[in-house]
Amino acid sequence: MVRKLKVFKIRFPVVNKIGQLLVPHFRILRHVRKGDKIVVESERGLELVEFLGISYEHCPTDPIATFVRKATFRDRERFRRHQNRAKILLKELGSSALEYGMNLKPLAVYIPLDNQRIFFYYTAPQRVDFRKFIRDMSKKYRKRIEMRQVGVRDAVQMKGGIGVCGQEVCCKVFMEKFESVGLHFIQEQNL
Repeated sequence: MVRKLKVFKIRFPVVNKIGQLLVPHFRILRHVRKGDKIVVESERGLELVEFLGISYEHCPTDPIATFVRKATFRDRERFRRHQNRAKILLKELGSSALEYGMNLKPLAVYIPLDNQRIFFYYTAPQRVDFRKFIRDMSKKYRKRIEMRQVGVRDAVQMKGGIGVCGQEVCCKVFMEKFESVGLHFIQEQNL
């Protein structure tokens, strides 16, 4: 008999990705409820994420974040300030990208809690050379700028939308990873 493992699910801000959380000991999360905000360490730095709950799975994927603490009022305030600043930066970086002649569509800007880097998410029809842009923006904002090109499905997951069924798109609501989609499914759904 295959044993199911306890998996802690979280949702990352801005990109709306669902991931798994590494917890040193289960008792740490005994005061955390579904919907609570927690602070985790991920490859992007310290982040404020939403705790989605616990699931039991046969073969869980590797955790992509480590639990740090339950979010405090100060953490939530810092996150809110960073989000407000990110909205302003999205407009500035978007207009700067046009000045540099880059053919891209800005999607989002994200600043983690530790305020070490600025992530700029965009879609583009082809590869974009943004070395000079990053160099100039890094000097201007005194932060490391990371450009992240995302695909069309990831963009829909980030921004959301309404599917042909009339409901919010599945990739924003519950999908953890994208599977290949056959052409006949696309034609069947009139996409």
